Amino acid sequence: MPLDIQQFEEQRPLLMGIAYRMLGSASEAEDVVQDAYLRAVAAPDEVRAPRAFLSTVVTRLCLDRLKAARAVREQYIGPWLPEPMLQQPFGGAGEEQAERDETIAMAMLVLLEQLSPLERAVFLLHTSFEFPFDEIGAMVGRTAAACRQAYHRARAHLDGRRSRFRAPPEEQRRLVAGFLAAAREGDLATLKAMLSERVVYVGDGGGVVAAARRPVVGVDPVARLMAGLTARAIGPEGPPMRFALEWVNGEPGLLAWEGEALVTLMVFACGPEGIEAIHVVRNPVKLAHLAASVSPPAPA
Repeated sequence: MPLDIQQFEEQRPLLMGIAYRMLGSASEAEDVVQDAYLRAVAAPDEVRAPRAFLSTVVTRLCLDRLKAARAVREQYIGPWLPEPMLQQPFGGAGEEQAERDETIAMAMLVLLEQLSPLERAVFLLHTSFEFPFDEIGAMVGRTAAACRQAYHRARAHLDGRRSRFRAPPEEQRRLVAGFLAAAREGDLATLKAMLSERVVYVGDGGGVVAAARRPVVGVDPVARLMAGLTARAIGPEGPPMRFALEWVNGEPGLLAWEGEALVTLMVFACGPEGIEAIHVVRNPVKLAHLAASVSPPAPA
């Protein structure tokens, strides 16, 4: 008996979680999950273990897409950032839960791009979803030993490049709200005080709209850039942008609207020393999924 719709829907959150983390794209993840459903209902034999079967199908579909995307990503104009999605702040206790939560954050999704497709799959399946290596091996067509080695390679690559600590959600929200207020006022001293010494600004316009072609690093350059961008956004030329604060990829995100159009998203990674990274998505293709999930704020 093929898989029925109820069995599939029970696994959908898991499948979307795998696909989004693998691809960094909510719209592509939805396509993969739909494709997995079509394959499951068309399976000639009974699906005895829906979780294992569907996770395997989704993982293999994602691996195929990642391999095909390599050449496209290399030709991308400017920095590449993931397609954002609404996601509540991380609230899990303990180091292992924090690591699982972290895999959906913008900065981590960018780091995952540096892994091979196999390393990315193994790391995510084991870290985020707690699949044992023998099951992962069956999913990706490798031995458990090979998967264990791929996992350790991935960990070695990522551990020195990611932040270990995050501010509590209420502190993150307060910090970003204060940052926006200071940027609106052009208060450079306050802006600088809110930034970590290693802060980095990364913009993704995809060559479609204006955005910084290279990351901007350092307290003074980032503070001046943010103050200038905000001044233009609320300046006299045309209607001012409206801002809304939402949780995006588990972190505070400022959504900037022009009329009914979402034109910019800024996602803030906040650590114990302040804002460590500002990831800015302006590519309208990447904002479409998020825009469909939220409504613009009412005019002031």
